[in-house]
Amino acid sequence: MESSRPLPLLVLKWGGWITQNADGTYSIEKDVYTGTPHNIPGFPGPPKNPAGWYHTHPPSPNYVTDEFSVNDKWISYDAYAPGYLGVPSGAVKKYMTTGVTTTIGKCK
Repeated sequence: MESSRPLPLLVLKWGGWITQNADGTYSIEKDVYTGTPHNIPGFPGPPKNPAGWYHTHPPSPNYVTDEFSVNDKWISYDAYAPGYLGVPSGAVKKYMTTGVTTTIGKCK
């Protein structure tokens, strides 16, 4: 999946929504990022029928960066959609509304 913005994984938190197209492919919708490592002010509400949402956690000495936060989990619950998280170690994690988190890959 490609973003229209540069991937500022080392200093910024960024994210957006994933939608499924009529042909079965997926697209990023409402891609946003911020200059702070702890939140995404103005993170948009979900589109109609979201397939998921994604965001990153940049390194931070005072923040748990390798796990979904409680607020992250609520985004999934509210949208009834899985969340995907890129973390500083390079892992990509998936959170399901069943409460299960799995590591599904690595960022390059």
